[in-house]
Amino acid sequence: MLNLALKHFIKLKCTSTKLNRNMNRFLVLFIAILLCGYTFAIEGKMYKFEYLTTEDGLSQSTIEGLYQDSRGYIWIGTRDGANVFDGKNFKVFTHNSKDTNSIGEGWVNGFCEDYLGNVWIGTNSGISIYDYSLNKIRRIPRNLPGGSGKISSIAKSSDNKMWFGLSGRYELACYDIDKDEYTIFNFESVNTSPSANIFDILFTKSDRMFLATESDE
Repeated sequence: MLNLALKHFIKLKCTSTKLNRNMNRFLVLFIAILLCGYTFAIEGKMYKFEYLTTEDGLSQSTIEGLYQDSRGYIWIGTRDGANVFDGKNFKVFTHNSKDTNSIGEGWVNGFCEDYLGNVWIGTNSGISIYDYSLNKIRRIPRNLPGGSGKISSIAKSSDNKMWFGLSGRYELACYDIDKDEYTIFNFESVNTSPSANIFDILFTKSDRMFLATESDE
């Protein structure tokens, strides 16, 4: 059906000189809609979109974060758990208030792997860390900065320090794993401060930091 539609479209474009510009735009949009969900090529490279849903094992259908670790696993943050996809199956980490080895909260916003190979999980109630060597989740103690509150973003700098945005607190936290020390950067008193929400953190090759924030303007 798609091939037939494309042939008709090409023939129509080649033989008709009476279609106005608005009609041409409509036809292009129509073909674009038909292409959704199909295999197509861009610059000679084939792409195919497939869907993964709760029927495939995903814990919840709203995705808040995506990350691929060094082992190739895809980490998917949802509003009800962290999902690890190996290409075929899901492994799900959920919150259990009676189990300290579960993630700190079900709503997961992001992930980042540290230089030791552990995956940090940012939730709406602090940070949890997945230790590959132990196949175990551990939580950041709540008496430490970042141990409680919503973690909206996580990133690693070239010096192996972990950075995360503390949502609603005008703060950016930096954790030195080797020294077990935190540094808090508070933007509240800065005229050009970002908003209370830091949605993403990006480091360039030259280690320049970019913050994605929310603006009231």
